[in-house]
Amino acid sequence: MQTESGEVMRNNAHILTAVSFHFSCGGFFGGYGNVTVKKEGNHAVLTVSPSMLREGKVEDTTKELTIAEWNDFISDVFSKYHIDDWNEEYINHDILDGTQWS
Repeated sequence: MQTESGEVMRNNAHILTAVSFHFSCGGFFGGYGNVTVKKEGNHAVLTVSPSMLREGKVEDTTKELTIAEWNDFISDVFSKYHIDDWNEEYINHDILDGTQWS
């Protein structure tokens, strides 16, 4: 990860400055499920939203996390999925359908 001035960060202190995490996955015909975790003051809120195209009752699931749980979560996400190594975008104009994620 880089700072605003373009310097490469040498430690993981920047991870704990994150204030939210959002992930969605789905496709054209199945809709998109979403997971959002947002730091809010002295806690964080986890929200799981199933696809709106899902059959039956569609309700969000919400859980409050402590700051310690948030710090563990965001640290795990960055390290397990190597987020610092991701490109800002992945575009392949030769792929016209399939599972989409962000």
